[in-house]
Amino acid sequence: MNKKFGNRLEGILAYIHKDDENPYSIAAKQGEMVIQDGMPKILMADGTRQEKDLKTNEISMLYFDKTIISLVEEGQKANQRRTKKKYEKDILELLSFKNFMTSAGQVLIAEGFQRLLTLYIQLLLPASPFIS
Repeated sequence: MNKKFGNRLEGILAYIHKDDENPYSIAAKQGEMVIQDGMPKILMADGTRQEKDLKTNEISMLYFDKTIISLVEEGQKANQRRTKKKYEKDILELLSFKNFMTSAGQVLIAEGFQRLLTLYIQLLLPASPFIS
């Protein structure tokens, strides 16, 4: 997305790859974010859709005046929350006491300490020759 003005968008580029379909990309000059049937969607105008057939490696191109893509897969709820990945969490979330109780939480604890150690190495080790 190049520019956004409220719900209006300009310079849209999307890449869609689903397991059971050929991957495709969509580029559009302009568009608009809309809610249709309780689902977030992007209405696009003046663009192209390029699809690669994985069996033949052929690329097909379709020019369109208007199209719409859904931001949520059909059958899922739009307000469905996902859990954060460890690299998306901040240090307080990683070093939370509840993480000490499970083996999956201990991986998060290790990630938190690794971040602290990285910060220590970057800040204090370059200054260590001056500390004596």
